[in-house]
Amino acid sequence: MNDDRPSKLNVETLADLSQRNITARRNFNEWLKIWQKATHLGDMLGLLHELKNVDFDSSGNESEYTEDDRTIFLLRVAEGWADTELLEIRGDIRQKYAGNDKYGNIRYVANADILQKVAQKAFTVLCQEFFKLGVPDEESHDNLPNPRFFGRIIRNTNLFLAINHFFRLTFDRYKIPNLPKRRLTSETLQLKHSESIARSFLMNLIDNIWGLETGHYEGGSFGGDNLVTIRSNIVTSKPWTIEVLNYFDELKRIHHYGEDLGQPNLDKLRTIAMRSTLTTFHHPIRKDRPVESLEEAIYAGSAAGLFLLECEIRAKTAKKLEAIRKVRELAERAKARLDSLTKGS
Repeated sequence: MNDDRPSKLNVETLADLSQRNITARRNFNEWLKIWQKATHLGDMLGLLHELKNVDFDSSGNESEYTEDDRTIFLLRVAEGWADTELLEIRGDIRQKYAGNDKYGNIRYVANADILQKVAQKAFTVLCQEFFKLGVPDEESHDNLPNPRFFGRIIRNTNLFLAINHFFRLTFDRYKIPNLPKRRLTSETLQLKHSESIARSFLMNLIDNIWGLETGHYEGGSFGGDNLVTIRSNIVTSKPWTIEVLNYFDELKRIHHYGEDLGQPNLDKLRTIAMRSTLTTFHHPIRKDRPVESLEEAIYAGSAAGLFLLECEIRAKTAKKLEAIRKVRELAERAKARLDSLTKGS
């Protein structure tokens, strides 16, 4: 019987690394070209693992890339690492070969599940190579965590917007798809550390958005146009930060800014509060319904509503006390003048 199969390869010879000519990718340009052609899961996972060591030098006729470009790239590839709905294409029912299980049975999985493996690897690299830079080894209670690092992020509008988008909140299911609140399972346990890094990075970024005293950089590298960009990005992103903080039950992080929130942020708190619902299970009503007032929102348990009420009370009280102070100052001046006239006569 003829056997047309090719001869068996010598695995021992193939495993001898001393006989191999192994080279590293020349730069990010070369890496991107290889990534563009990659179609095998293992190749893409390997490329992502290698990415942290890729150089950004370029020759005269090549495009110039920076570490920020790599970060924006990883943010895009990591989309859907925790939620395959971000990777699914409507009507796509393809099943792809995924190897064999421990019993030798061939496994087929949905295309989105294959893509998620790539997204999860990108997320892990993103956490280790970027998010972790914004998480200090020791917690700082007196100062902002790494303000120069986060100031640079806020200054780079493209990177800043990419981060905002990655941690966006979807309202149809009310969740942050790329950083969910969930109970850990055996499948998610391995990503626990990366999730923790991402969440700490996000909270530290928000702390800097609210607490960054841009005047601190007037004489440094964030002067002039950079300072204008930072201030603009801070103002436009604050409503987004309120959504994120409310989602994670972390509004307390900005309570001490209550008197200076600004109208757009007060409006955002009201919008969040008015999404609350009264239910027959928890409240004395005949049928479930949306709240109709701030008071009802607070009764329904809205932290945003309670914070908004506190802000309104603080603003009203501050205005009242300021008016009292001015009246007293005028009275004291009038009395002093009257005393002066009386003594003069």
